Amino acid sequence: MEPGYRRCCGIDVHRDKLTVTVLPPVGRTDVKIKKQEFRTFTRNLRRLRAWLRACRVTEVAMESTGQYWMPLWNVLDGDIPKMLLLNPLHVKALECKKTDAIDSERIATLLQNHELRGSFVPSREIRELRELLRQRVHLLEEINRVKNRAEGVCQSGNVKISSVATDVFGMSGRLMLQGIVEGKRSAAWMADYACTRLRSRKAELELALEGTFTEHQRSFVCSSASLTVAGGRSCESRARGGTAHGGL
Repeated sequence: MEPGYRRCCGIDVHRDKLTVTVLPPVGRTDVKIKKQEFRTFTRNLRRLRAWLRACRVTEVAMESTGQYWMPLWNVLDGDIPKMLLLNPLHVKALECKKTDAIDSERIATLLQNHELRGSFVPSREIRELRELLRQRVHLLEEINRVKNRAEGVCQSGNVKISSVATDVFGMSGRLMLQGIVEGKRSAAWMADYACTRLRSRKAELELALEGTFTEHQRSFVCSSASLTVAGGRSCESRARGGTAHGGL
């Protein structure tokens, strides 16, 4: 492209539809504004990319609408010399009135006039690492919620492992909970599952394990234990995935 050539494009992003406006090249009043709508399937995004290439677009701006901007950004990244991701509140503050019909043209015009401030968009690798980290955090939070609910059920059945053991879902705690779920062991037998330093408190554990569990409570604790194990494995898998990407 010739030095100083600029052609700006604004994209209004929605879940199922993209409204795209391509302005004339700067200084070319003989060229008309182009507008098109595209669906958001991958094939349509590639068709949009080809259309922007044919229009010789040099700059693209789009609003960061939820997560819907990400597939579009990934398809255009590397093919458009300059791309801006906009905070919708920032765009709204630049105009008194906002309507869907003129959004993409307004964004393109603001881009051409250098009135837009883009948000920082990290590389795709960093974005994927962030997704892994967020998912791992959500999994850990869910595991903690399950553990807390299971502890509540234990307390309602007067099984007070947490009064003696630091972690109800540690190695010793899981074995004891499994014994409670099976309902085939005495408190003294289950107390013998204690490992390491917890073995010195077997007498207290025996008292803590003399609860009154119903079948419903056993079923709930069983499902909770299964969920925590599955969640722990999933967290380990996410951690290995992050390491493969260069570390979380």
